[in-house]
Amino acid sequence: MKIVILAQEEPVYFSPFFRAIIEARPKDVVMVAIVGKRGAGSHPKTFSEKLKNLYALWRLFEPAGFLGHLWIRLSQKVFDTRSIQGAAKAQNIDSQHIGDPNAPAFLDRLRTYAPDVVINQTELLLKKELLSIPKIGVLNRHASLLPKFRGRLGSFWGHAQEPPEYGVTIHFVNEEIDAGPIVVQKQFDLDPRLSFAKILKTLFQKSVPLMLEALDKVAQPGFSPLPNHYQGTMAYRFPTLNQIQDYRKMMAKRRE
Repeated sequence: MKIVILAQEEPVYFSPFFRAIIEARPKDVVMVAIVGKRGAGSHPKTFSEKLKNLYALWRLFEPAGFLGHLWIRLSQKVFDTRSIQGAAKAQNIDSQHIGDPNAPAFLDRLRTYAPDVVINQTELLLKKELLSIPKIGVLNRHASLLPKFRGRLGSFWGHAQEPPEYGVTIHFVNEEIDAGPIVVQKQFDLDPRLSFAKILKTLFQKSVPLMLEALDKVAQPGFSPLPNHYQGTMAYRFPTLNQIQDYRKMMAKRRE
């Protein structure tokens, strides 16, 4: 199987996930394309928006998680030990930074690899022309039990509801948000009193064997994915500060 990885660098969660995939299937991954860096939060632009975003992240991840993320990000800038591209280079896999993955130049390059599967973990919407290139399709990892909590930060919305619900879905990508057919889906029993930072880390760790299982499944002749009944469901966005404040009040009650 020929696998192309399409990702954004993010050292806390995404890089360990992809590094594990690369180390598990080094002979199958033929190319890694990095589409910039993955931002945290609501993509602020002005200085005041950035301050508000930092405060929201402080409340969302709690002090221990926020400071832990900060340390990892600072360490990565100095030592560069966690990057996805670094893992690719260590396995002599072709890697490159690209701009728009839907641009003709990248599409032409992607066709030269004739991939069976593209694993996508970017915040970008992929267009039909790219989606049609891999022989089997494009796969995505989403931290919720789709079609529930489509969109951004499904893991948070599952953790924030009462009762909470935790799961990971590996699904095919189409032109809509988290709406493609489901390859693998699994629910997990996690302690609802855990911080969101710990929940997110756990779900990413559990995503690795699920993605490897999905790669094996889609390679089987005649494999048929499950339908993703997303019609009528909403695509969630990054939580607002008010929603995060309500979440923290709820967590205080859970921990009493």
